[in-house]
Amino acid sequence: MTVQQGNVITKQMRRQIYVGMRRYQVESILGSPILVDTFNNNRYNYVYTLQKKGRLVEKYKLTILFQDDKVIKIIDGH
Repeated sequence: MTVQQGNVITKQMRRQIYVGMRRYQVESILGSPILVDTFNNNRYNYVYTLQKKGRLVEKYKLTILFQDDKVIKIIDGH
């Protein structure tokens, strides 16, 4: 069985995100994040996992930090 969870983010979508971009622009491209820090709403965590036959095949995390509703840092990770 294949199980996908989270926000699917393509390379093309990721390339559209840049420092200085407004929060609403990020959301229009990537959608709402699956995780928003309850203590810091200036941090969006987009997480995606793909499992096949119970094994983790793919995992991707994108963290975007905002200040004054503008992107100040983008952290790509696996």
